[in-house]
Amino acid sequence: MKTYAVRAKTNKAEALISQLVDLGVIEAEELKKPHTHLADVMLAIRSQVKDKLTVQEVLEEVDAVRAKRYAASKKA
Repeated sequence: MKTYAVRAKTNKAEALISQLVDLGVIEAEELKKPHTHLADVMLAIRSQVKDKLTVQEVLEEVDAVRAKRYAASKKA
């Protein structure tokens, strides 16, 4: 299964999408606010997190992942 972001430019296109949904061929949901930039997506994701990481915690996690990848590449 693949996921697509689709913009219906005309009423006819919207009707076609609606028909496909009615046939059960696709599932579609209207976005409350379309994301135009990655920053919008990141803000939406971060707004759902209750315990947000500090910048220091993020840097520590990045360093740990980099160290693990570096160690794995040295073994290969």
